[in-house]
Amino acid sequence: MLRKLKSLFSPPNPRFSLSDPLPHIERVNGLKLLGVFLNANFKFDEHVNKTLCLCSQRMYLLKRLKSQGLGIKQLHIVFTALIVSCVFYALPAWSGFLSSDLNKN
Repeated sequence: MLRKLKSLFSPPNPRFSLSDPLPHIERVNGLKLLGVFLNANFKFDEHVNKTLCLCSQRMYLLKRLKSQGLGIKQLHIVFTALIVSCVFYALPAWSGFLSSDLNKN
């Protein structure tokens, strides 16, 4: 067991490399992992843009609910459930990787 752990944490063998991609596996520039969009260069611009788009749609829903007569207390509950939770989801994982363009405010 100790030998397996040693090989797991030791530096990779320089003679072995994966220079050519495997033919049956498609190489992608980004992916969605546990609800967070991750680019190959560890930028989360796509995640922020998609989150802002989703929050904008949900703000429209709140506007419609308000026009239907939903009270301020209930609107606050819906806002917290739909928008705040969306923004805060996995925030510690991706907020440190924001590009300087997104980090201005």
